[in-house]
Amino acid sequence: MESMKSDLQTRGSGGREGTPSHKRMFLFQFRPYRCPFRQPLRTHHGLWSVREGILIRLTHLDTGLDGYGEIAPIPWFGSETLAEALQFCQQLTSSISEAQILAIPEELSACRFGLESAWLACQETHFFHADLSHLSFCYLLGADAGSLPPYPRVYKRKIGVAPIEQEWAEIKLLLEQLPRGSRLRLDANGGLTLAEAKQWLANCDALNRDLPGTVEWIEQPLPPTQHSYLFQLSQTYQTPIALDESVAQLQQLQQLHRSGWRGILVVKPALMGSCLALQDYLEQQHPPLDVVFSSALETPIGAWQGMVWAGSLQPKTAYPRAVGWGVGQCFSGWDPVRLVTASPAERAALMQKVWQTWS
Repeated sequence: MESMKSDLQTRGSGGREGTPSHKRMFLFQFRPYRCPFRQPLRTHHGLWSVREGILIRLTHLDTGLDGYGEIAPIPWFGSETLAEALQFCQQLTSSISEAQILAIPEELSACRFGLESAWLACQETHFFHADLSHLSFCYLLGADAGSLPPYPRVYKRKIGVAPIEQEWAEIKLLLEQLPRGSRLRLDANGGLTLAEAKQWLANCDALNRDLPGTVEWIEQPLPPTQHSYLFQLSQTYQTPIALDESVAQLQQLQQLHRSGWRGILVVKPALMGSCLALQDYLEQQHPPLDVVFSSALETPIGAWQGMVWAGSLQPKTAYPRAVGWGVGQCFSGWDPVRLVTASPAERAALMQKVWQTWS
């Protein structure tokens, strides 16, 4: 893993500095996809029933190596729309250069991640050998705990969908079902009013006084536009606040950090844009930022790419927090967490299968 991180950094830095590597050319192919969730995901933004995006395959014209990537936009998080991503892909020719990939603008953050990831993968012969055994996972829950293991884990539950009294009663019932010692992250997706956010935080403070650390944090209680209130809440209550929608792209993360935020930042690599640029930024921060990495509900292609970046970047952050790819219940027939224990050959075969499914 260390050699892979070093290789990514060296190769990425060479490309950005305009070395002769910019002359390398790649065959570019893309495939739109529609992947229904096993059950619709209910958030403050409404019901999300189908994951739509674009699969990418780059083939190195010198070596013949393939690299897969994924464009997985979430417009309500601030990324480009699927239509904008398709328009971008359609205007590219079948043969593209590194210079074109590294010039993808910030406003096309999902496109930049998808093509940059594929570009790096088709130059890394040991890409599917990445060791991610050091990662722990946070598992997304529905209204009830469902099938649970006998040991404690970190879980996430969406809030801000139903009245607060109903959701708090569901949370208390959920905590009775979770294995003792489990921790819970509550994700509002920016959907609470200021009064509701205060009530949730007060409830969680009281719960954590009795059972310390039970609620690990409340994620994005208010919309990103209510920046000053988010700061005030973080200083008023003991339960930590993690920001997600506020830092969907790298430029937003940098601006928030410069403004003085020193709390938890939730980074979805698939929406961040250039993870090479993110890597550079994290390496420059002393003390390190408190970053946790999370899924954008991608296919196995985007999930593997994001998890590899999470495994590489996590040592550059303040704490090794559980990453948010425990979303297997959203999909039929596969679970991102299983990629950690799969063999390199199994990982490669799954990427090819996903590509062929939409070819």
